[in-house]
Amino acid sequence: MVKKAIRLVIIPLVIFAFTVGCNITKIQSSSGENRNSELSSSTDISEEVTPNARSVKQDIPESAPQLDVVLINNKAPEQQIRAIQLTNSWFIEYEDGTGHGYNACSSGPLQVDPSDYANANLSLESANSEIELRFSDNYPPQSVFARCWLAEYAKGGQNAHDIADEGEFVKVSGNTIFVSADENDYIYEIQAEWQNGMSWYAFRVECRAITEYHRYG
Repeated sequence: MVKKAIRLVIIPLVIFAFTVGCNITKIQSSSGENRNSELSSSTDISEEVTPNARSVKQDIPESAPQLDVVLINNKAPEQQIRAIQLTNSWFIEYEDGTGHGYNACSSGPLQVDPSDYANANLSLESANSEIELRFSDNYPPQSVFARCWLAEYAKGGQNAHDIADEGEFVKVSGNTIFVSADENDYIYEIQAEWQNGMSWYAFRVECRAITEYHRYG
């Protein structure tokens, strides 16, 4: 009971320090709920709790999971890329009930240098495709939120702050996003939340096809 109480106290402290240290801003979703959006341009890693044991509690990764993004369409070969991991905060619980937490702050998806998306880029060549979000360590998040912007806004400059809150919310169903090509390129931001912490990711989608509506309309 004491160990559980310690854990319930430590995790909120780590998350609080994370939101303060990374300059998190609230954004308003289309459903009216408040969500967090990372807009910091600094990088910082800090220890919040010092562990007193070596072994990590089973099934909990030592750091926030990575995100592999898979483009699935029955008319084209499957594509898979590793998304850019942005700001993340994580709490590790040890077997003796102690824990270790960290915050890693980075720039937002629109402030990332455009060249960094070279290895985090999907080519959408057919309309009506699926983007599957696969989290590493076999540790899926409890909730996932997504937004997207026109890729032309990703200039890696300070002006990205001005349009950061104008992203379009994207529906995520079963860790899957449904997309249609419309001759525009997009930057996607994924926010994932676990009991142990949260993490933001980013990737780019190049649209090389037109939608069936535009094709035949």
